[in-house]
Amino acid sequence: MDLTTILPHRPPMLLVEEVTDVVPGLRLTGRFEVRHNRPWCTGGLPTYLVLESWLQSAAVLVGWALPAPAGRLTLVAGMRDVRLGRSAQRGETVEHHVEIVRSVETTAICTGVGVVGDEPILRVGQVTVTFAGGDE
Repeated sequence: MDLTTILPHRPPMLLVEEVTDVVPGLRLTGRFEVRHNRPWCTGGLPTYLVLESWLQSAAVLVGWALPAPAGRLTLVAGMRDVRLGRSAQRGETVEHHVEIVRSVETTAICTGVGVVGDEPILRVGQVTVTFAGGDE
C-alpha cells in the first residue's frame, strides 16, 4: 500500500518506509532505516524523530481501512507514559510495533514500542490518533 494515501507526510518527513505486518484494526509493524543521505540524520535519528516515526506508524494502522478523502487531517493527542530511550544511529533500522487498545470510528488509542534489533529505544504507553475533515 502507498502510505502517502493515509499520511499527509511526504519525503523527507515521511518516517515510515515499509509496513512488514498489519492486521487492520489490531496491530502493525512499520520500519524506518536511518540513512546518511538524509540531512537531519547526519548524527543519527534524534529521539523526537523516533517518536514521530512511531506516531506515523500508529496513524497508518488507524487509517489503514478508512477511506482517504482529500484534505483529511491526521491528529495525535493525549500521549501518556512515553519513554524515549536513545537515538537511532545511521545504518540502523527502527522497527515500530503498534497495537490498538480501543477504537471508535476514526479514532483509536494505541500502544507500542520502537526497537532496534532486540533493544527497545521507545515505549509508548498510550496515544490517541484520529482523522478529521476532508472532502467526504
